[in-house]
Amino acid sequence: MISHVIRTPLTVVKESLALVLDEIPGELNTKQKELLSNGKKNVDNLIQSVEELSQESWDEIICSARKHFSADAIAKKDKLPQKKRILIVEDQAVISNMLKMRLEANNYEVITASDGQEGLEKARKENPSLIILDIMLPKMNGYKVCQLLKADPKYNTIPIILSSGRTPQEIRKVGKEVGGDAFVSKPFEAEELLSKMKELLEEKGK
Repeated sequence: MISHVIRTPLTVVKESLALVLDEIPGELNTKQKELLSNGKKNVDNLIQSVEELSQESWDEIICSARKHFSADAIAKKDKLPQKKRILIVEDQAVISNMLKMRLEANNYEVITASDGQEGLEKARKENPSLIILDIMLPKMNGYKVCQLLKADPKYNTIPIILSSGRTPQEIRKVGKEVGGDAFVSKPFEAEELLSKMKELLEEKGK
């Protein structure tokens, strides 16, 4: 499962590079062809490494990451303000778990949901300080969840960060229409996300 989640975007990158090399070779100079070819080889090597890692190896990696972030959280605990409750709505378990560990390491209390309907229900029940909401979700997409929450006076002050594999421009265009407060593209940098979260929490007084 974990290797599949990582391998899929790598395969997309590989096929995109191959497409450029195959379709428009005459429009590329020697340097561009060399860079694209080297990039494709590097992606091939990464895919091979992912394939060679056993499930046991992935379990060890996750376990080590969990221990690292937990220890980091303990070290920071006395330096950080009272915990804010964050709702992560994400259907890919690997992404959800890794993000949960990262946020807990930064003294956030985290609750999760794996589909849009569950996310909407937990948002209404838990009234979190902030929501990180994936767009492509089972049962109900993130745009609809965001729209329903922002239309409800009880929950419309909760800041919502919309996330997707799409470009920021694509997310922002529709996201603004449904009331999204911020937008991040996957894969996103943890520090970038934490910075957006801090900014929104301070802005909303959460």
